[in-house]
Amino acid sequence: MAKTIEDIKAERAAAGAAYQAAAEAYFAAWTELHAYDLAMQNGNVGGVTASVGRFNQEPTAVDHPDFRITPWHAALARRAHGRHDQIVAEMAKAEA
Repeated sequence: MAKTIEDIKAERAAAGAAYQAAAEAYFAAWTELHAYDLAMQNGNVGGVTASVGRFNQEPTAVDHPDFRITPWHAALARRAHGRHDQIVAEMAKAEA
């Protein structure tokens, strides 16, 4: 059966939604990993600064005019630092 333009539009919309979801998952994973990197580098909680890598740039994704990807770098950094604080608090409880 041949596809109609409506079929193509629906499949395109599904592909765009999947792209947006994947980008959001990528940014969430970046935020979580960055938070753990920060916690591992925190000398106040026994961090291991010499052997832990870290990101040296903000995460990016290729934007699409119809399926916007907006990482809000400042918000990602704030979320990472907030998560870092949670991780450090969990570490402090474990050490107590």
